[in-house]
Amino acid sequence: GSGHLLRLVNNLLSLGDAAIYSEASELSVKAGLSVQDVNSLIRSSRMHCEFFRTFMGWTIDGDATTHNFSLANANHSVHAIAAFSNELGLGSNLIESIAAIYTRAIKNEMGTANLPELPRSTADAAGIVLSPVKEKEN
Repeated sequence: GSGHLLRLVNNLLSLGDAAIYSEASELSVKAGLSVQDVNSLIRSSRMHCEFFRTFMGWTIDGDATTHNFSLANANHSVHAIAAFSNELGLGSNLIESIAAIYTRAIKNEMGTANLPELPRSTADAAGIVLSPVKEKEN
């Protein structure tokens, strides 16, 4: 029914946001900015939302439980979204790019990790060591 379809749309938005947040963290760190800088910017902008706060749980505080949704589940969901889009004849470069980010996390044996740890996978793929801010402060 429409509940399943709405869940797919919601998952596309949230998992797409997570992928973008992850790559923004990677880009920022590679460019010499800190994750705290990105966090401060987003928290002071119109892009600030509850999902962003829970997603940044690992990156800032080292708490991956702020969003208990495994990367394996995320990977499954985003591939279901891609398949549904293809069934409708839409074919989407963005959905395929998002799916590739989650597939890479699974290939990096991060399937049991929760969604807030996705930046670690994107950073690893770029040769960047990304650890939570809280760990760096200790």
